[in-house]
Amino acid sequence: MADTCGVPVNRYRFLSVSVGSGIFDIGGAYLSLATTPMWIEIMSAGRGWIAVALGIFAGWSSPRAMLGSYLFGGITAMQLRF
Repeated sequence: MADTCGVPVNRYRFLSVSVGSGIFDIGGAYLSLATTPMWIEIMSAGRGWIAVALGIFAGWSSPRAMLGSYLFGGITAMQLRF
């Protein structure tokens, strides 16, 4: 629909994939440099699967993605507190 209105869909698609990849790169760098200062075998501790579960939970809805992020992050933080 946007393509028929004259919006350059391929340009926006490329831009969004590039920005998203950059955000993932920054997250991976933070995980490997700030969280653990050395390389260990199970560094991510299943956080990738939590991201997949969050994507399924959100169902392409930004408010649900934010809610799920806070929920999963809060549960992870509570594990350390209790």
